Amino acid sequence: MLPFITSLILLRFYTTFLVDVRGLGVPEAALVLAVFSVGSMFSAFLGGRLGDVFANRFGPKGRIILMQIYLVCFSGAIFLATQIDSNDRVYIYSSTFLLGIVFSVGFSGCVLPIVSTVVPRKLGASAFAFLFSFYQGGITAILSLNIGIIASVFGDLQITFLWFCVLPYLINAVIWTLFYVTYPKDFARQEERERRSAELAATRAGTGEGEGTPA
Repeated sequence: MLPFITSLILLRFYTTFLVDVRGLGVPEAALVLAVFSVGSMFSAFLGGRLGDVFANRFGPKGRIILMQIYLVCFSGAIFLATQIDSNDRVYIYSSTFLLGIVFSVGFSGCVLPIVSTVVPRKLGASAFAFLFSFYQGGITAILSLNIGIIASVFGDLQITFLWFCVLPYLINAVIWTLFYVTYPKDFARQEERERRSAELAATRAGTGEGEGTPA
């Protein structure tokens, strides 16, 4: 699913879009991006809360349900912010704030908790580093290079956002259906590993294994 998380591409070109398409000056475009950042700050907290609510209500599948809702909503938010032709300042600021409010819900409420519940705790840091720094960072670098070339070919950032931001998120919502099959199994497998580890630790504590021998 990571190649279809193209929001980093959106953020990289959004300021340029505001200047070239919306007709804002560079200082005001930076201010609009600050409005997005304020929205994303609340989005991280909102995502965590919603993730807990959905997990408590629907079990392991709850975060998958929330992620699919998020993907569709974020695709819609990108569409509103980039595909509706309007130079009205109120619309630009409000649609950008909406984009920020939705932005982090999936990551904080779904992706991070899901990874943390299927990976052994001692490997958690390595898993996050591989997935989100190495793997996703490489994908972002490749997409950034190519989307710049594509945007120059199209000559229109608006069309570029439609094909490379709006549609990928909708495709990803479909891809996440596969997690209904795989994630509950991985979740149960990790719980079993933790149960066995706890039992082994209790057994060792009961037998005194690992304690130093008195002098």
